[in-house]
Amino acid sequence: MVVNNLECQECGNDVPEELFENLIQGETIYCEECGVQIKLDIETQQLIKKDPKSLRDILISARKKSVNYTKKKLRESLNNIKKKT
Repeated sequence: MVVNNLECQECGNDVPEELFENLIQGETIYCEECGVQIKLDIETQQLIKKDPKSLRDILISARKKSVNYTKKKLRESLNNIKKKT
């Protein structure tokens, strides 16, 4: 059962409630569909402890940061490949 609206940033698979709870506790979890690592940074963990009601907003923000980070890494890899050829 999914109650958290958190999806894997790689494949879009919903994160199950039990894994979501582990994530909130500060554990690193892995997507059941594609195996990608999902974890919260320390800043996000501290915000959750201060105001758990804003968890959804925090996770949405973290997801956007993750997408931007992934795009940056992809661009860097592409540039490295272009330099080698």
